[in-house]
Amino acid sequence: MLVHEAVYDEFLEQLAHGAQARRLGDPLDAETQQGPQVDAAHLDRIDAYVREAVADGAHCLTGGFRPEPDDFFYAPTLITGASSDARISREEVFGPVACVYPFADLDQALHAANDTDFGLSACIWTTDPDTARTAAAGLQVGTCWINGFGSFDPQVPWGGTKLSGTGRELGSAGLHEFLNTKAVWDPTPQYG
Repeated sequence: MLVHEAVYDEFLEQLAHGAQARRLGDPLDAETQQGPQVDAAHLDRIDAYVREAVADGAHCLTGGFRPEPDDFFYAPTLITGASSDARISREEVFGPVACVYPFADLDQALHAANDTDFGLSACIWTTDPDTARTAAAGLQVGTCWINGFGSFDPQVPWGGTKLSGTGRELGSAGLHEFLNTKAVWDPTPQYG
């Protein structure tokens, strides 16, 4: 997560408050905001990412632990100070972990966002429409949301760039994934 340095501290404070207030519990309970991880192996994988980041100098602003040792929950974890080449910065953790990085200007943010082998999607939050359009054009992703997240339309293609998948789902581009094109070469002279 890249946050402009002008709002970084305030944003972190509010994000940390929200992370600490999340209700962990049974995913079938409507009041639950975060369910457990799928199994012990996945929980250990998440914890290994966090421990490695902290050992390399990053800081856990929130979380970084299992709230109860006998279940599969992992506390919502915010990481700051991770280097851009740290494993936690370069790979998806697939757990309740977010790394937060400050940026000074849009060029720096775009460079950081695009400095990855992946490119599924991105969200841009801004009050400036020109910044939003410039950022959306500069991001190397398959889907980009502006001031929102998760909107889908079956007429609009969905898919990533780089190592984030091949092809598209939905829309006419998605339909083409189910079609085969055939070329036929016939060396016989023109029929007569």
